[in-house]
Amino acid sequence: MKAKEYLDKYIDEIKANQDDDTALFGIVQRIYVDFQLEASSIIEKREIEKLPSAMAVINEQNKKWNALERRIEQLGIKPVLKKNGFLLAKLKQLEEDAKNMQKQDGEE
Repeated sequence: MKAKEYLDKYIDEIKANQDDDTALFGIVQRIYVDFQLEASSIIEKREIEKLPSAMAVINEQNKKWNALERRIEQLGIKPVLKKNGFLLAKLKQLEEDAKNMQKQDGEE
């Protein structure tokens, strides 16, 4: 999907919940999951097996995330996405996955 399609999908809900931080957090989580599912689908379709290629897909998704963030900001409503938020969340997830793998290796 393109950033505009994500905007169309979520903008009414974002506008309706401007004063409800809990609801906005849930919307951002759903947007992140959509981006993650799309990234996974791209990686699978391209049959990507190496980390640099997977990171290229993550960077593509992050650029789209930033475009969505800018589109929301241009509408003059409360910002709900952080610039580079998708990339930062993915890097944190990868870091946690690596720690978990190290723990598992230490238990064996």
